[in-house]
Amino acid sequence: MQIKIDLQHLLLDYEMQTSADQSHSGAYYHLLAQIEPAFFSTLLAFTHSNKAHAARLAGIHYSTLERKLKQYGIVINKKISIKSQEK
Repeated sequence: MQIKIDLQHLLLDYEMQTSADQSHSGAYYHLLAQIEPAFFSTLLAFTHSNKAHAARLAGIHYSTLERKLKQYGIVINKKISIKSQEK
């Protein structure tokens, strides 16, 4: 699976969102929030939902992977899915 990311578009989107709201945490965290769900979903699909293997491949601790999955609402069933995050 190949995922293409248009970083310039994400940065422009971030800049437009934050121009009206000055209470933001920075472009880095905004970009992570845009990229990480797809990264972790793809990683889990690649490892056939083996979280220990996924954590090793990502170079993070197992508990960090668990936290990220919870943070982004990524649920492991037979098929990887991302819960819709209503605001």
